[in-house]
Amino acid sequence: MMGFLCAIVTVLLLGGCASNGNNLQCVDSKAADLTTVYWSSDDLHEIAESTIRSLLVSSALNSKKKKVFAFLNIDNDTYDHIDTDALKTAIKTSLVQSHKVRFIDIETRDMIHTSLDFQQKYHRYFEKIKQVGKELGIDGFLYGSLKAIYQTNALTKDMSFIFTLNLIDVETGEILWSENRSIRKIRKNEWIGW
Repeated sequence: MMGFLCAIVTVLLLGGCASNGNNLQCVDSKAADLTTVYWSSDDLHEIAESTIRSLLVSSALNSKKKKVFAFLNIDNDTYDHIDTDALKTAIKTSLVQSHKVRFIDIETRDMIHTSLDFQQKYHRYFEKIKQVGKELGIDGFLYGSLKAIYQTNALTKDMSFIFTLNLIDVETGEILWSENRSIRKIRKNEWIGW
């Protein structure tokens, strides 16, 4: 009898672990899904979109000539591992797609210089070489930081993220634009010991 019960329990456990393929679903990447107080993709989208809206209507972009920007760093000053490069990419992509600014990717600029130098040095092997001296000068740099304030007690977890992004003029060093955005999430516990 004991062997029979063990066999039934084993079948039930294995059957419960089996996947019928219906557990996978596509969801809207911008739909809110509050499952944690920690940084999430929802936070990334919200912070990036609200920050871009602010920059695009700012006086820093009120000129007939498109400004040329580049990104420095977004520092992660939180307790968690947060991919700030994903936040940078989201902001940069939105700015480029707005057609209101021009963007230089300074992280790949060295590779471009190496390629141009190679073409100049070995020009006889190329049908047509690219000319040097046409690179755009950078008008301003974007840089920022992401900070977190975390509070907890027996009943709640409270997390606030504060994102700051600045635009600094290359020639004068003046901060032309600055924006703070914050997200606060509170999770209440209905029982002790979580």
